[in-house]
Amino acid sequence: MGEWLRALTAAAAFVLAAGNIARLVLQRGELSPVLAYLVSAAGVVAFVVGGADRHFRRERLRLKEAEYAPPTQRKKGSLAGGFARKVDRLFDTYFGRYVPRDTARSHWLAQTAGIRRHLRDELVEIYREQRVDAGEIAWLVRHLVGDVRQRWENDTLTAYRTRLRTPLSTTALCVTGLVAAAAGAAWVAPAAALTAPVGGTASVLLAVASAVIGARACFRIVAERRRVPADEAERAQQLAERQAAYEHWQKKLSRKPSDAEMASWLECDRRILVDEAMRHYRLRPSQVIAHAFIEAPAGSYKRARVPRGPWRYSRYRLLLFLLTDDGVRQVDIDLDFEEGVSRGTQRLNYRFDTVAAVRIDGVATQQQTFELRLVNGDPIRVRVTESSTDGIQPGEDPGALSRVALDASGLPHTLHVLEGIAAEGKQWIRQQRRRADERLSEVTATVAGLIG
Repeated sequence: MGEWLRALTAAAAFVLAAGNIARLVLQRGELSPVLAYLVSAAGVVAFVVGGADRHFRRERLRLKEAEYAPPTQRKKGSLAGGFARKVDRLFDTYFGRYVPRDTARSHWLAQTAGIRRHLRDELVEIYREQRVDAGEIAWLVRHLVGDVRQRWENDTLTAYRTRLRTPLSTTALCVTGLVAAAAGAAWVAPAAALTAPVGGTASVLLAVASAVIGARACFRIVAERRRVPADEAERAQQLAERQAAYEHWQKKLSRKPSDAEMASWLECDRRILVDEAMRHYRLRPSQVIAHAFIEAPAGSYKRARVPRGPWRYSRYRLLLFLLTDDGVRQVDIDLDFEEGVSRGTQRLNYRFDTVAAVRIDGVATQQQTFELRLVNGDPIRVRVTESSTDGIQPGEDPGALSRVALDASGLPHTLHVLEGIAAEGKQWIRQQRRRADERLSEVTATVAGLIG
């Protein structure tokens, strides 16, 4: 409103002053001042038309350059576990990962610091108050970073500079108009002053001042009226691109496995690992009394889960226990679940009577740690579950999630086996074998009865 009031006031003053100057020039009755007046008026119109377009392009270019300029000051620190900090880490991760071809990482990160900050601030502003987890927009961050990398490789990252460059015709119109207005005014002003020294001089000064003030206000109004549709067109294009990326990500996720399939694949991996361990120790199946697993997340991993389901990890740390008459064979295994590749990180062999204690540390709904303590060795500690309140969704019960996580880790069965060994030693193994023989005899008798 302030710009409109300034522009209308300046326009009214200019029309009043220009009308008085025209009256004085006509009153003088000479042809040359009249022609100079017309040339000056045409120059003012040409300067306003060309200057408005030039001002819009320069302002829009300045704003675009500000988006790409490196930050001049450090961002305010955000909470370590806050949404903004998580978005920071996403941008840092993907800009560090998606480095263009034939480009040094340090150069890429330095040159894109400005656009990285601009995109980060945009997403934080959009999603911070919508109770959206940062992981839910990781696909959008990847899309934005991939788009920046593609434009970098195509040398179109700063294509806006060419698009917003002031055309030569606009510059020529602006300069020609300014020269014509100044030359005409220089011819008209003395004629008006000679006709009416006080009134003519005042009209000329008022016309010049109002023209300057009005032209600046007009430039800003025209630039703003052109900025709005330009921003809307740019926003529509960005929205279409992001919508396409979202649909592509949805299509990719539609092929994701179910939780039951993940569990089945993990069970297959466990069977293969048991077979490999038995072949390594040269054990026949009849020599293995029982085996047990503990599943835990590895040092670095990705994770996801379905509602009311346990966490599934991209990498696992597995503890495999093979129970034989001679003792326990323990194998620590690092399993890359995505690639289906595993490697043994440690092997331990110990007698039953060396197992001193087995315990679980931690509250049921919080992080729990398994600890196996041997008589003559350091304790073996493994984090088997995470907090069941981490990433909890509405309607989920932390207690139920904790029980599901424990079942998925294989801990209850393993704990039962190792606690029996710690309490009774080799005697527990004999009892287990006796109970297994009794169950086999019962099944054999039942089958024989059915056949008979």
